[in-house]
Amino acid sequence: MIFLKPFEKNYLQTKVKVQANSQKLKNKLKIQFCIDDPESMILLPKRQQILQRSHDLWQTTCFECFFSPRTEKNYWELNLDNHGNWNLYRFQEYRNPQPPLEEDIVQNLELEFLKTKSGFEVECFLDLKEIHLENKALDVGLACVIEWSNKEKSFYALAHKSEKPDFHNRETFVCNLE
Repeated sequence: MIFLKPFEKNYLQTKVKVQANSQKLKNKLKIQFCIDDPESMILLPKRQQILQRSHDLWQTTCFECFFSPRTEKNYWELNLDNHGNWNLYRFQEYRNPQPPLEEDIVQNLELEFLKTKSGFEVECFLDLKEIHLENKALDVGLACVIEWSNKEKSFYALAHKSEKPDFHNRETFVCNLE
């Protein structure tokens, strides 16, 4: 697990630890987020519907994985929440098209949300065969939007390379998976 860095520091972040990891396991991309939040300062979305494809997950606490074949401009954005809601978007190049294309080839994910003693974990498996990436080396960026109980938001990522939070910046896809 790798610690994600907040874009800007605030007093709420001092008591919370955000870690993430990605791996290629055969034909699947495994993504994990582990959040240590012993004082329950993070606001988790309350949704009426669960375990479905959803838009705008990033407007509250959301876990994100960006990945791309190493030598290509196109990339995907996977969004996850604590209820098993998710979406996968495909971009031809940096933020193009806008709005992004929903990757409708993928219909299901293996997704699990676990409450832990001092926080929670999110684990997801994406079948890379469905999007024809099983034999390609991938560059991966892991990030999350954290909404605090006071409604402020923080933006965490493996790396920040822009003047404002920008998870789409390819320079932040720093995990290299063979």
